[in-house]
Amino acid sequence: MVKKILFSIVFLASVVFSFSLEPYQTQITKIVGNQAIVTDSPTVEIGSSGIIIHNYDSEHRTIIAKAVVVKKEAGNMYLKLYYYKDLNMDALPSYKIIPKVGDSVIFNYLYKRVLPIVPNQSSFNSFKQRFPNLDIVHPDLFAYELAKDNNPAPKLSDFRKECNADDFGLLFFALSDKGYFVDCTSFKVVGRLDFPTEGKKQTPFYTRIKDIKSKFFGLGSDDIKNFDTYYKKLLGLK
Repeated sequence: MVKKILFSIVFLASVVFSFSLEPYQTQITKIVGNQAIVTDSPTVEIGSSGIIIHNYDSEHRTIIAKAVVVKKEAGNMYLKLYYYKDLNMDALPSYKIIPKVGDSVIFNYLYKRVLPIVPNQSSFNSFKQRFPNLDIVHPDLFAYELAKDNNPAPKLSDFRKECNADDFGLLFFALSDKGYFVDCTSFKVVGRLDFPTEGKKQTPFYTRIKDIKSKFFGLGSDDIKNFDTYYKKLLGLK
C-alpha cells in the first residue's frame, strides 16, 4: 500500500510538472521558408525557445538566430526563426547568416535562470525552497527598472526587455494557486504546477522597492487592481 501511495505521488508530480529545465541540443534537418525542422523531443514544449549556432569550422562558431517551437507533427518540431540581435555591438558590423541544415539548435537556453513574479515574500521564499537549483533573479532588479520609468503596471515589452538585459530564459508567475513557467522569447506557458499562495498580495509583484510611481497619477500601484487577473490577462490565461 505504501509503495502504491508513493508511486501515485511521483506520478502526480510528473503530470503537473512534466517539462524540462535542462538544455537540449539537436540539429536542423530541413529549412522551409522562415521555419526550420528538427527531430521531436519530449523534453521540449511547444512555445519553448532556443538558439541556433552556426559552425564556421572546428574552432569557430557563433549564435545566428533564435527559434521558437510552433508545432509538433509526425516526429518533428517546427521552429519559427528570429534574427538574433543580442550580440550586436556598435563598434562591430552586424551580420546576417541564414540558418541552414546541419546548424545546431540548443533549446531551453538559460531556462535555469528565472525571474519569479509572485505576490508576496512568503511565495517568493516558497519558490526558492521548491527550486533550490535554479538561479533566481531577484524581482528587485525588475522593479528598479520599472521605478526608473515610472511604470507600475509592466507590459509584455517590459518583461522582454528585462529578460534580455539580465540574461534569463524563463519567467515564473504564481497566480490563483497555480504556477506558470513562461518562455522569455515566445511568452508562452511551457510548464504548469500547483503553487498555493497565502497572505496579502503586493502589486505590481513582490519586491522590496516600494511605491512605484505612475507618470500621470502619482502612486500607481492601484493600476493593477487585482494581481491574478492582471497577469492572467497578460498571459492569455482564463
